[in-house]
Amino acid sequence: YQFFDDILTDLKLTPQDVEMPVPKYFTLERAKVLKEREKMLGSILARIAAETKETTEVEKITLEDAVKLIQVHERARQGRLRARFMKEIRDQEERERAAALRGEPTLDPEVAALHIQKVWKGH
Repeated sequence: YQFFDDILTDLKLTPQDVEMPVPKYFTLERAKVLKEREKMLGSILARIAAETKETTEVEKITLEDAVKLIQVHERARQGRLRARFMKEIRDQEERERAAALRGEPTLDPEVAALHIQKVWKGH
């Protein structure tokens, strides 16, 4: 797909200037097919409109029930956040415990600097 924005501005043309009109005989030859398609789309849209009218009825609730519903959902959201936070803490503690058991290797600062320089320089 090509974008002709720059070309059109260079030639000082609008998209309507370069739009190609559909020849009359195209629409005349396909008139029957286009009418059938239009009827089919009309029936589909009518069916969809009828279905949406049936489903748009909303159950009304009292203000107290709405507040309770919001509070329950907020409490659940906070509970999920807290559970995720506690899981992260447990995972971090597990990693620290595993590192302490296997004894993390410590590098001499000079050796560490050499490793960093090798990676940085690409050797």
